[in-house]
Amino acid sequence: TRPHIIRTNTQFTEAKVLDYIFPEKASNEANSIADFLVDTKGRVWISTSLDGLCYYNDARQKFQRIVHDPLRPSSPVVNSLGRLFQDNNGLIWAATSGFGANYFDPYNTFFTTFLPSPDESFTQTWKRVLSTTQDKKGNLWISTGEGVLCYDYSMSLLRTWSNAPGRPDQIHFNSVRTVVADDPWIW
Repeated sequence: TRPHIIRTNTQFTEAKVLDYIFPEKASNEANSIADFLVDTKGRVWISTSLDGLCYYNDARQKFQRIVHDPLRPSSPVVNSLGRLFQDNNGLIWAATSGFGANYFDPYNTFFTTFLPSPDESFTQTWKRVLSTTQDKKGNLWISTGEGVLCYDYSMSLLRTWSNAPGRPDQIHFNSVRTVVADDPWIW
């Protein structure tokens, strides 16, 4: 059977198959749902491992797919998207493996790519974004394959935390799978 999305109430007395998430011709069994996000307006967004981002259009009762288009720079940078997060400004962030983080305004879906640095001082593992969160001060925290990034919106300042030569290792293999803000702590 093709993968599909089922919505149920909390008592499990009513369930409905909403739509098939992947196209009928999609034969790649490796394709999977990476994450769900219900945004502040109640809209459902789903990131996939190979098929881009899906938005559930409740009025049409269909998923609308948003995929990478090399002729459209404002499209997602890749179709393999990971964890989703909505920040305090309403922007939705999508993690990528090796291409930084994509973020977009859900009202116009113009994507922008956030990279730690455009130069080569940041290795590919820094660009392997695994998750994103935001603290009460508005700082954006990004977990990567090379440590943690903290972006201060107000000062446009990027700080990093990772293992470094000459210091005792603190992060297991420098890879941080997820990051959560619980002010004043970052987990």
